[in-house]
Amino acid sequence: HQLRGRVGRSDLQSYCFLIYSKKLSESGIERMKTLRQSTDGFYIAEQDLVNRGPGEVNGTMQSGELALEIADVVRDKKLLLEARSDVISQYK
Repeated sequence: HQLRGRVGRSDLQSYCFLIYSKKLSESGIERMKTLRQSTDGFYIAEQDLVNRGPGEVNGTMQSGELALEIADVVRDKKLLLEARSDVISQYK
């Protein structure tokens, strides 16, 4: 999704060529399929989150396992947002 935001910042036609190795991993193939099949940046970002993991939300690592063992940030998004709202309302 960040890549898409850097290409085509004007009203002129733009192009983005993605070049990859023949030795592309399965996860790399899936990422390329997602980029090829969708123009929805939010969908692309969500698929990246599902495939690569969230990394450290407050840290510097950009991908990997998150030490959250009670929920999945994509699957349980609605529940996590409700819980966040409840916590915030308790401290107002």
